[in-house]
Amino acid sequence: ITTITGTVTGTTFAWTNSNVAIGLGASGTGNIPGFTTANSTTAPISAIITITPVANGCVGAILTFNITVNPLPTPTITGLATLCAGNTGVTYMTETSMTGYIWTISSGGTIISGSGTNMITVLWSAAGTQNVGVGYTNSNGCIAAIPTVKEVNVNSAPGAAGNISGPIIVQQGQTDVAYSITAISNTTGYVWTLPTGATIISGGNTNSIVVAFAANATSGVMRVSGINTCGSGMPSPDLMITVNPAIPTQITVNNVIVGNGQSNCYNATQTILVAGNGTLVFVLNGGSAKFIAGENIKFLPGTTFQNGGYVRGYISTTGEYCASLSEPFVANQIMSVENEPIMLSENRLFRIYPNPTRSMLTVELLIENQHPIVEVKVFGMMGKLLIEDQLSGVKKTELSLENLPAGIYLLKAMVDDRVEITKIIKIN
Repeated sequence: ITTITGTVTGTTFAWTNSNVAIGLGASGTGNIPGFTTANSTTAPISAIITITPVANGCVGAILTFNITVNPLPTPTITGLATLCAGNTGVTYMTETSMTGYIWTISSGGTIISGSGTNMITVLWSAAGTQNVGVGYTNSNGCIAAIPTVKEVNVNSAPGAAGNISGPIIVQQGQTDVAYSITAISNTTGYVWTLPTGATIISGGNTNSIVVAFAANATSGVMRVSGINTCGSGMPSPDLMITVNPAIPTQITVNNVIVGNGQSNCYNATQTILVAGNGTLVFVLNGGSAKFIAGENIKFLPGTTFQNGGYVRGYISTTGEYCASLSEPFVANQIMSVENEPIMLSENRLFRIYPNPTRSMLTVELLIENQHPIVEVKVFGMMGKLLIEDQLSGVKKTELSLENLPAGIYLLKAMVDDRVEITKIIKIN
């Protein structure tokens, strides 16, 4: 809005306007008459202003003059409208050759250079919806009363990754090994770094993966970081994965003496045969031996556990073997012998069928039952005794698994100094 004033002797004034677009006031009185023009935002408007003074009923000389009404400036702003927090050196520009540049920045940003010019450099330090504005005076002396504002969307970089959860000791050829991390904030994807020979087989680009280790996989570091359009976040702490040689399917342990102070561990994914065929295995006083198998452990003739010796057998259902053994072991402990001499037989004690089973399990002795008592026990995954039965004078018995949930269990048969264990499976 522009106000034009003038001084003319007289008491009343009649105003006329040759260009109605500028909206002159209809009339004015007094020695300092004035009128107001409407603004144009597109182009200058030229007008002829006619003033007719009237005093004491007499009309004075008509005064005429020309005026030009220039539009107010409408600044424009160019620059990034979407970017990432922490970006520095982001430039915003407006028209050149103006004066009195005034820039405004919302609280999430800081002008680091260029104030008072047509181009500024900004540091955006906070995420969210921010804005940048500008006003100036143009060459006609017109001032942009309300600065032009540009909205800027400032995105956050991914958050820092936490610790990885999962096994730190695996075997070559092992599959279905799960690793995970708590979800990372501001993340659209995940980038995993794995040891050589390890491959993600499911869950890629997520915070929970399943990994397979090839037969030639080697030990190495695992880490993960979150990603989004702003790049990568801080990675997780390194998780050192030890890759041990593959566990054999079956092993025979023979001609071994575990002496005082020694601690040996033997593992196989299916079966461990201990002694037999004229060989010997001794665990002497003060010695320790652990046997970990995926299916069964057979202690054959020639196996001797001396008083003071320490022996444990486990059936592993989690892929943990000697290299990752910890106490308490998460797999089933099927035998623990301390301070008790034992000699075990070579012939199979029993067979079981059907296996898997939906309900009933038959346990049949494979030797002549010359002993008054044969103990049969079924253990759960955590070593809890679930079923106990005895055979006396009979060759077989039936055990009901009807009340047990589907899963893997261990059956242990003992005849005096003979022990045999095997894995049984209950299905729905």
